[in-house]
Amino acid sequence: MSPPPENSPHTLRFVHTADLHLGSRAMNLPGMNEEDATALANATYSVWRDIVDLCIGEEVDFLLVAGDTYDSADRNIRAQLQFIEGLRRLDENGIAAYVVRGNHDPDDAWSESITMPENTFIFSSSEPEVVIHRDQEDRPLAAIAGMSFATAHISDNLVEQFPGREDEWPFTIGLLHCSVGGPVGHEPYAPCSIQDLRRCGYDYWALGHIHRPTVLSAGDPHIIYAGNPQGRDMGETGERGCRLVTVDTDGTVEVRVIRTCRHLWKEIEIDVSGSMDLAALEEEIRKRL
Repeated sequence: MSPPPENSPHTLRFVHTADLHLGSRAMNLPGMNEEDATALANATYSVWRDIVDLCIGEEVDFLLVAGDTYDSADRNIRAQLQFIEGLRRLDENGIAAYVVRGNHDPDDAWSESITMPENTFIFSSSEPEVVIHRDQEDRPLAAIAGMSFATAHISDNLVEQFPGREDEWPFTIGLLHCSVGGPVGHEPYAPCSIQDLRRCGYDYWALGHIHRPTVLSAGDPHIIYAGNPQGRDMGETGERGCRLVTVDTDGTVEVRVIRTCRHLWKEIEIDVSGSMDLAALEEEIRKRL
């Protein structure tokens, strides 16, 4: 593992997020009041703004977005404008953004009429690209290899196209939307194995597609699904967030989970086999929450 250059003025720091699904339709729940329903409908946008705030507050070097920025079920102009607004805020604060497109937002889901800020690099779908991220003194801090989806259904193993790490590269990151090991509940888009990822010789794989936050490898290399930053329905229970990654000058990697979800979906079990009335049941539910 290669640390940042010895003469680097700071450690390398970045945020890894994925599966924003901006513009996705919120789940309608019976009995939900209008205020809560509106907040839930706007949750993906609110969480995206929170992630941008996190990047600015932590003074990160860059943000990684591992696919499915938009939701194909509701590709709307608001989603695109909200995303661009966040990128512009990052640009104003000297923070770069590296983005790959996934199965919900392949090349044809993005409007060419909207110009990306100068800080934003969107990886090609024709072949993997490698970008060397440099600090303000033009010193290399990280190498980022990424590839986007050209279409919604990719059955090829895209990792096989990624280049092996070169000796002169600094801390090296792979950025991809993919299915590692055929997880249950998700279509096997761009399927690959942990062994495929390891063979590239990178230090960190920033993955998207699997909505449940998952650590496939905690080092040598780090292989992590950030998960979606906001659960969108009752099938996406538990805390959701993004990863704040710091690489020290000696190469030590710290990965912190930062909670971002505004709304938390929980599954609880209550024994109602006794003589519990509705009032008691409601009280028990409130206690569990």
